[in-house]
Amino acid sequence: MLKKLKNKEFLFVVAIIFLAGFLRFFNVSVHDPYTDEVLTGFRAIKMIDYDSSLVQTTPWQWVDEVPGWMRLSFHDHPILFFLMQHFSVAVFGETVFALRLPSVLAGIASVFLIYLIAGRLINKRAGYIAGALLAVQSYHLWVSRLGIQDSAMIFFMLLALWLWIRALEENRVGLWILWGAVLGLGIITKLTILIIIPILFVYALVYKYNFIKNKFFWYGTVGCIIFCSPLWLYNLILYKNFGHFDFQISALLNQDVEKWQFRQGRQMVGDLSSRFWFFFESLRQSNSPVFNLSALLAVLSSLYLYIKNKSKLALFLLASVLLEWTWFLVVGSTYRFVVMIIPVFVLLIAYIFAKLFEWGKQKKIIYSVLAVMLALEVLFTANSFFISPSWGWKNTTFAQINEETRNFGFNEVDAYLEDYLTDKTSSVFGSPLHQFIADLQNTAIKKAEEKGYEKYPLVIIYDKDFNFLSRLWIFQRRLIYYGWPVISDKAMYDITGGKWDEYYREQGVEHFLYFTGVEGADFGVAELYVPYKMKSENTEFEKYLLEKGIEPEYIKNRNGQEAFKVYEF
Repeated sequence: MLKKLKNKEFLFVVAIIFLAGFLRFFNVSVHDPYTDEVLTGFRAIKMIDYDSSLVQTTPWQWVDEVPGWMRLSFHDHPILFFLMQHFSVAVFGETVFALRLPSVLAGIASVFLIYLIAGRLINKRAGYIAGALLAVQSYHLWVSRLGIQDSAMIFFMLLALWLWIRALEENRVGLWILWGAVLGLGIITKLTILIIIPILFVYALVYKYNFIKNKFFWYGTVGCIIFCSPLWLYNLILYKNFGHFDFQISALLNQDVEKWQFRQGRQMVGDLSSRFWFFFESLRQSNSPVFNLSALLAVLSSLYLYIKNKSKLALFLLASVLLEWTWFLVVGSTYRFVVMIIPVFVLLIAYIFAKLFEWGKQKKIIYSVLAVMLALEVLFTANSFFISPSWGWKNTTFAQINEETRNFGFNEVDAYLEDYLTDKTSSVFGSPLHQFIADLQNTAIKKAEEKGYEKYPLVIIYDKDFNFLSRLWIFQRRLIYYGWPVISDKAMYDITGGKWDEYYREQGVEHFLYFTGVEGADFGVAELYVPYKMKSENTEFEKYLLEKGIEPEYIKNRNGQEAFKVYEF
């Protein structure tokens, strides 16, 4: 009987993990790269701290030769997630699947961790509830399907909490050192994980663990310092050489950095009032109404349980919510930050359901309510991310946050260009501004020549309104890493004085590709959270090509709509 019970429990866990994996892997490559995932993925390919930005330059651009210490971190984020993407790209190629795989795996692992944590803090049934809920939860699914650091950061945050609970209870030196190592790795994934430190201390305080005098705790602390050393070493040397810390830390300390006068990321978070209100807006735009209502009821019920019964767990979870909300007032309440509170809400909901099972005699009714809740969450999540266009009403039947996971046709443009450039290498060379770019291009071209690729005199041109992040991935990637000449139509006009392709033909160029949008189609990102710009008319370069009798080929998006045009001539 005991063996059957264990087998049943094992199957429950397997089913939850399978569900989490299916939802995170399903069609994960379909949506286009037009968010911040490009800024990490582009640099992760060869681990270079450069992304073609003219307003936020990097230390690599400030020196003639890149010293070794600049490879310890990146100017705006720690290094670990870049390394994860780097190895993923090395295995699966320069694809959006490779960019997103680390986040997908971290998201699945987080589902397993929330099951373990809930099972230990509450009971086994609560573990199943928490795991199942996080597996299908829309906001966490969103962050697990984008190649940004936050999914991995949440994984390290949960793993640090899990190891902290075990280390306090079991007090084994190995657990303490492992805890420190995990926390250190989390810090060099994304600095927003630092909120876990006061949360861990609150847990120890609530459950009355005196860890300060425990030498094993200090072993773990030393381990943390060692594992996050790439970040603090980088910043110490950066300060020594340039008089300031990295982009994020210098902004937090309000350091005046001449080269970083424009800080778009910090401007986006807004003032204190904006951060206060957008926390609630982020939850409204990312979660289902059922989940938000459940989270609110769980918070109120937990507050009641603490007041009435002095529940330690209720106090810890409520304190965690308060600490994270306060943290968002400091760092900002954007989608990418607020998502880290979701595991705490899941634990609160699981805790209240566990209490309902404990008190209630009508367990079938409670199971029915739970089943309906999970089913509605699955439908909401599927409608948000797997159905295009989504059915119904924004923030009611689907999440507004799905605007960051849509397909406009950028993937199809990338596939077209990948096929066109197969077995070819550039025979037209420019003069890169930086030596590290020249080294990358020369290495790539040399390898292509060794493979016998055709030398091809081509210039690639794109519409100046092409979404910045998508063109970074589609076009600039091929310029920086492979030496293909890439230019916008506006820059081409400025350089050639209106001679267009004739100017380049005089220099030996024989082939041209020009990419632009179809009139009336969704075309690029106009501004943050508005992921499209309607193209209204032909560009000047298009008019020039059409007058010469050159007709375009159309590229369709995932839904079969003509989205982009490519002129080959």
